[in-house]
Amino acid sequence: MEADLGIALSVVVITKNEELDLPGFLDCFGPLADEIVIVDDGSTDRTQEIALNAGEKVRFFSCPRLENEGFCDQRQKGVNLSRGEWLLQVDADMRPTPELCSEVRRAILDRNMIAYRFRLEQYFMNKRVRYGGFQYWNQPWLSRRKHTSWHQKIHERIELTAGPDQIGQLSARMIHLGDIDFVERLRKNHLYSYIYANQMMNAGEKVSLLKLALKPLWLGFRSYVLMKGFLDGRVGFVWALYQVSGSATPLYLVWAQRNAGDRREVERQASAQLVKFVER
Repeated sequence: MEADLGIALSVVVITKNEELDLPGFLDCFGPLADEIVIVDDGSTDRTQEIALNAGEKVRFFSCPRLENEGFCDQRQKGVNLSRGEWLLQVDADMRPTPELCSEVRRAILDRNMIAYRFRLEQYFMNKRVRYGGFQYWNQPWLSRRKHTSWHQKIHERIELTAGPDQIGQLSARMIHLGDIDFVERLRKNHLYSYIYANQMMNAGEKVSLLKLALKPLWLGFRSYVLMKGFLDGRVGFVWALYQVSGSATPLYLVWAQRNAGDRREVERQASAQLVKFVER
């Protein structure tokens, strides 16, 4: 699809049950975008209603993920459905600052550039965090549409047909509000864990008891010590602990798939014991 005349910048977001974040998202990105493309993964809350009442600039597409699709597939649908020459691809809990809006508008006028990286002002549990791994996010999520594609089902990655000298760096940061509360974090972890576990099982990957024990501990240690999460104080410590528990979940799922007992056999044994009791 060729870029439509007058649409220089499409802001693209993937959603699922984002009724709490979407109004603020639309208010903040509306002045920046020539169009806002929402690719929705079958929301059951008011996400669609809010989007459809947001004005002509907002284009809503209901695109539930198929069984074999990941978040990269949703991102790619956004690329395919957009009409702008440039894409700013974000999450519903991201917010641009005025400085970033001005910088984006200037950046996309440069005909020699294909993409720009930007960093995040990151929050966890509504507290600002600067370390623990958050400091390394610096992705070229502002890019020309025809040079953009997405890969990797979880922790999706953008791929660009661009040389290093065609990817610039924005100085202003994008605010990333993160989860509204820990309930939302657990909900997301539930979803991510199933996707990651299915990837592992499809690849034939095995989870030993040693891996089940050590990998989550290593990730927590890396976040808190090697990535300096301790500098964020208590919230850095909680984030590191979450790395332990959250990363263990998909490992549990894979281990259980290969090592758990047969529920039907347990049920059969229980029934057999009851029959013996009755026959006494």
